[in-house]
Amino acid sequence: MKTCMPLPSGSCKTKLIHSVAMESTSTYWQSLFSNLHQAGMQVILCNGKFTKNIKGEKSDVQDCQWIQKLHPLGLLSGSFLPNTEYLRKYDRH
Repeated sequence: MKTCMPLPSGSCKTKLIHSVAMESTSTYWQSLFSNLHQAGMQVILCNGKFTKNIKGEKSDVQDCQWIQKLHPLGLLSGSFLPNTEYLRKYDRH
């Protein structure tokens, strides 16, 4: 499985990447998630708490490799993300 950053005009789709899994860390994931979602990709946002199966010292590279192994097997569950329109309406009341 390959990873992809939001590059000019659909380069992920030209490489036949349809689904991306990523870990939600602090607020760093939000802009990448938004760009991938707007490009029509299926984005699975994983909670780091549920992907911690690596023994010993952990690193971002090991986390990424673990998510990369679990994603094509369908073993990752996505976090709940409410619809942005719903959030706007809820915030205004």
